[in-house]
Amino acid sequence: MSKKKNIKLVLFFNNIRGLNLFNFLKKKNYNIYQIYLSKKNLNLEIVKFLKKKKITFKVIKKIEEIEIEPTKKFIGIICGFPYIFKENQIKLFYKLINCHAGRLPHYRGGSPLNWQLINGEKRFWISVIFLTKLIDAGNVIAEKSFEIKDNFTIIHLHKIAIQNFPKLVESALKKIMLKKKGRKQEQKLVKYYRQRSKSDSILLFKDKSYNQIFNFVRALQGNYPKAYFLYKKKKILISTINKSKKYIKSGKIKIIDRKFYIGCKDTTILINN
Repeated sequence: MSKKKNIKLVLFFNNIRGLNLFNFLKKKNYNIYQIYLSKKNLNLEIVKFLKKKKITFKVIKKIEEIEIEPTKKFIGIICGFPYIFKENQIKLFYKLINCHAGRLPHYRGGSPLNWQLINGEKRFWISVIFLTKLIDAGNVIAEKSFEIKDNFTIIHLHKIAIQNFPKLVESALKKIMLKKKGRKQEQKLVKYYRQRSKSDSILLFKDKSYNQIFNFVRALQGNYPKAYFLYKKKKILISTINKSKKYIKSGKIKIIDRKFYIGCKDTTILINN
């Protein structure tokens, strides 16, 4: 497997990150044998693009719908795909790799970019790993970290990940052709995070610092359900926050000049909604 044409790639995705990877690999003349899109969470703009370019693809509802002959010719690449591969599906491929937007083994599981922001990390990581039957437990083939600037939101992190995953995948493919095994993850550092849902967006201010609240709010921007709090049983969405010189007791909410001021652990914040 020393030449690109000898590698048959099978891509699995449902979002812009995966489409950007496809375009990169196509321009690099990799042999893209098949594309699978997941019915779940599918970005329909991807379907329109592929149809317009007359590119063959298949939309599947469950992982059992994969139709690949079990040979040593295929490398599968997962880049935003919600279905969990079973051991018998993994064995269909020479290698099956996954694009994971988190530092490993510190951020296994779902929503790793959001969690890295919420936890106040100064840098975030993207990784390409071998897929195994255990979630995000495979050896790391390629990884890269980026600074999280003070003005960054989750939108910035996604944009950086989208831009950089293609070259990271290409680096991983080159290592696979050289039969590199990758970096084994340290078990003592393993931590799993759950996939975030709408119900996780509620913000409780008491005992939280300004920085903790700031990181929470900026991790839930763009297409994510915005951070919110309840006031008289009404949901109040939060776009951004600012520090205020007013004094409000921690956990208390006051409306002054039609604006919400909330006390947190170390200061008072003004809510922008």
